[in-house]
Amino acid sequence: MSLKNLLFIGLSTLILAGLSSNSFGQNFQWAKQIGAAGWDEATSIKTDQNNAVYTVGLFVGTVDFDPGIGVFNLTSVGENDVFICKLDAAGNFVWAKQYGDSAFIDKSSLEIDLVGNLYITSSFLGTVDFDPGVGSFPLTSQGMDRDAFVQKLDANGNFIWARQIGGPFVPTYATPSHSNAMAVDASGNIFLTGYFDGTIDFDPHPVSVFDMTSQYNASDIFVCKLDTDGNFGWAKQFTGTQMRGGVGYGIAIDGSGNVYSTGTIGGTVDFDPSPSTFYLTTSASLQTEIYLSKLDPLGNFVWAKAMGPGEGSAIVLDGNYNIYSSAWVPSGYVPVINKHDSAGNLLWAKQHGGLNGKSIALDNMGNVYTTGLCFGTNDFDPGLGVFNLTGGDSDSFISKLDSLGNFVWAGLLTGTNQVWTNSIAVDMNNNIYTAGYFNETADFDPSSAIFNLVSPAIGYDIFIHKLSLNSVLGLHSTSLKEEVQVYPNPTNDGKFVVQFEDEQKDVNIVLRNIQGQIVNVTSIRTKDQVEIQMNELSGVYLLEISDQKNQKTVLKIIKE
Repeated sequence: MSLKNLLFIGLSTLILAGLSSNSFGQNFQWAKQIGAAGWDEATSIKTDQNNAVYTVGLFVGTVDFDPGIGVFNLTSVGENDVFICKLDAAGNFVWAKQYGDSAFIDKSSLEIDLVGNLYITSSFLGTVDFDPGVGSFPLTSQGMDRDAFVQKLDANGNFIWARQIGGPFVPTYATPSHSNAMAVDASGNIFLTGYFDGTIDFDPHPVSVFDMTSQYNASDIFVCKLDTDGNFGWAKQFTGTQMRGGVGYGIAIDGSGNVYSTGTIGGTVDFDPSPSTFYLTTSASLQTEIYLSKLDPLGNFVWAKAMGPGEGSAIVLDGNYNIYSSAWVPSGYVPVINKHDSAGNLLWAKQHGGLNGKSIALDNMGNVYTTGLCFGTNDFDPGLGVFNLTGGDSDSFISKLDSLGNFVWAGLLTGTNQVWTNSIAVDMNNNIYTAGYFNETADFDPSSAIFNLVSPAIGYDIFIHKLSLNSVLGLHSTSLKEEVQVYPNPTNDGKFVVQFEDEQKDVNIVLRNIQGQIVNVTSIRTKDQVEIQMNELSGVYLLEISDQKNQKTVLKIIKE
């Protein structure tokens, strides 16, 4: 395409009636509460191609899973049961399912394939009936500790299959405490990461066997592939050479089938699962470090990187196979977001306020969303600017950076006691969803407005929460009929042209940063175009155009 890499937008859409001074760039849409007097918790949230919202988690006792005026009670059978709940994009109840038994089940992770099938993974101890319907499909853990499981349901929550991975007298975890322990590719193949001790059969078929054995009585990291029917594909281990080892916490797949994972290691770990070796070693004997690893589609070693002290928690990929990972570092458990290219080269790393960023997501414009915990006052701008937010003793943050790592916005979910987000997701329309648990009173509107939910005096309730991208900084629609071209967009040097279809009279053009601050003002008296130069830092800017009839519109400008 020529210099006119046009952002061609009719001025009848995306109209600015007035820019708000509120720097929180997303609009609160809704928050839903599910729970009773026990400990009820959402652990993972995803959206499908139709923007329906699926949540998985744990509950105890009898709970009404319809957050509206209806009633849909489920009653747990075991110590804690797994629930799967579907809401539509407006937050209305669609269905809920459960499974459990006289067993213990860890926190679960959820993925959805392109045709809407649901995949759940976690660990369990005892016997669990994995069919949430009228049928029965019991699995029993093999030893004295937990086995990993993978379960597949259709888009209506009906049982398809379940598989277990384990061995006698040793624990095998599909990293239950983190929501990105599983990834599903376009063909429905399933990839898991976690850790294991001892000898484990990673082939879930009752007859076939594929044993791997951890070394030195330490936990080894595993990466495992199953096909869409739950049949064994391959399994690889990253072997610790000392008494420590590692844990896999996040996994992602690119469009070519390459497998990326992140987590934490202690001591020395061999990341080449072949007879060859590729060692990563922590820099201090008692220190854990973040790792990032790549395997090819057959599970062969490509590369591995150590990224300093801390723990890698989650990982996602963009359309260019760039890798975004969230982690935390030991100095205050501060969240870190890293971006690497597919060859493992670091493109940028950003650190901001809060505690242990737990989940990460991308929108279709390459913006990066993270969520985690925070208390007190934190600066969420990882750049030279300052964006302080002050919460209570146990609140949660939601933050957004652009694809270059520049700060866009941040907000808090605050309460009188605890508000903990476990997972974040972005739908096809770039709406943002979070899920977790809270107790007492919590405000789920990150703006100056208030939307409180109240849980029982004892126990914790599930929350499912939605923010909208529809109205950034007060954006909404009026009418202005002329069309405008803005080019080049993105701009590398800060110079761009605003061109109208016809000659304009008395048009004002105001350029603002994403916080709503004015950085440039230009007026047109009798022209059909104007060139604007902005000297500000790279990032996202808003171009407000208004005519003599007080009709306004806004366009987004990106400076790279």
